[in-house]
Amino acid sequence: MGKCPNSITDSVAETILNQGVAEPDPFVIPGRPKSPHPKRIYGVYKGVIYEAVPTQPGKSYHGYPWRARDGRGPLPTEVIERLRELAREQGYLDEFESWLDDHS
Repeated sequence: MGKCPNSITDSVAETILNQGVAEPDPFVIPGRPKSPHPKRIYGVYKGVIYEAVPTQPGKSYHGYPWRARDGRGPLPTEVIERLRELAREQGYLDEFESWLDDHS
């Protein structure tokens, strides 16, 4: 838990990140420019949901398997639905649903 498997190479990680879904920003203030760098990006690989956060905004992200934790709400519905579609396209829908059941 909390660590990526060795099978996720830099190339695979980059693909997951590029196909990922940015977390919607609930704190967008009208009239204030939005950050060009998402606070979190969610992706799916072999049915497992991954969360990436910036290490150097605009340059790099650090990713790890996502799971619900105390003090954080659930993933937004639109994020889950897009990830579900990605898992379906990748042929890992059953694994995705199992991950949600076990870690939400």
